[in-house]
Amino acid sequence: MGGIGGVVSWEGEPFAADPGHRLMAPIRHRGPEGLDWESRGGVGLGRARFALRRRAERPGPIWSEPGPLGVAADARLFDRAGLAGRLGVPDPEAPVEALLAAAYRRWGEGMAERLEGDFAVALWDGARRRLLLARSPCGARPLFYRAEPGRLLFASEPKQILCLPGIEARPDDLVVGEYLFDKFEEMGRTFFEGIRRLEAGQVAIASEGRVRTRRYWRPDPARELTPDAEDGHLGAFREALRRAISVRLDTDFPVVAHLSGGLDSSSIVAVAAALGEVRPRVETVACRFDGLPCDEAPWIAAVARRSPFRHREVRPLERDALDGLEEDLWRLDSPYADLQRAQFESISDRAEAIGARTALTGLGGDELLQETFYLRDLARRGRFGRLLAEAWRG
Repeated sequence: MGGIGGVVSWEGEPFAADPGHRLMAPIRHRGPEGLDWESRGGVGLGRARFALRRRAERPGPIWSEPGPLGVAADARLFDRAGLAGRLGVPDPEAPVEALLAAAYRRWGEGMAERLEGDFAVALWDGARRRLLLARSPCGARPLFYRAEPGRLLFASEPKQILCLPGIEARPDDLVVGEYLFDKFEEMGRTFFEGIRRLEAGQVAIASEGRVRTRRYWRPDPARELTPDAEDGHLGAFREALRRAISVRLDTDFPVVAHLSGGLDSSSIVAVAAALGEVRPRVETVACRFDGLPCDEAPWIAAVARRSPFRHREVRPLERDALDGLEEDLWRLDSPYADLQRAQFESISDRAEAIGARTALTGLGGDELLQETFYLRDLARRGRFGRLLAEAWRG
């Protein structure tokens, strides 16, 4: 994925020293197609470009008239042609920046709930002198900001802001405490004092130093699934899964699909195979842990035999556990130790070897099926036999 960064000086004076290089250089790894930075007066907007087609997707201009309107976007919008039609944009292949500018002109700060895709967007409205920040509901693309007297900074990674002169990296004691107790409640705060996280499904409006946030999307945990609606919901879920996989296969580059022995990744590979003629080359990659209880080789082999895709196995335990750790620490923005690091590094190496820019993974799907909410739902519906069997398996 790509990345963005920017600064708004509420006084509107041109920058004495352009902050673009310092703000964007830390995320060069997010922009294989290059980094852009453009400023007008006291507003600077930058982007790290990441293309999903061999002919690099045509980037739109950061600034457009009237307004002026400035757009910095790390976005993958689905059904762009349909969105262009609804907005009256004549070019169905219009750049993302042009579509977002048109969406803002049509819907204002309510545009985020009308977009479908993965996005982190910053949009400067010069006429109203306000900045809009928005993230998609599932939060696949990060966005952080820091409000200071006289200016506001935003970035895809906290280190972009921390690399600017005069900003000290101090820990946020409350978040450190939540981390130590494994009980996170202040999701808008980060490990760095003064740097806020725009939460998934939120928009923020900043004007003259004031920042107002609004949540535009939230799942409804109280919604009950009635038995007579079960088939309909399952069909809707199946169609949503099919479409989610289909839109992520819309690329000219090869695709890596992580295949474990679980229901989640196996389902993703099966659905990708059932889509028929898949445009990109798809390769499944499985991790082997020979002789260990966690090795899922028999289930992996059963799925791979039925899959039309080329299959490859890697052995993460043969890697040097410290290889590449320094680079990992630079990219991390929190003190998390990933015990599966070697596994993901092995998959990433294979993705790089075949030139893939998309990875399909079912990470977390199996865990969802074994969470207490699932078992509680079975109890509420009187499925006690199934509850006993699933609890025993879990």
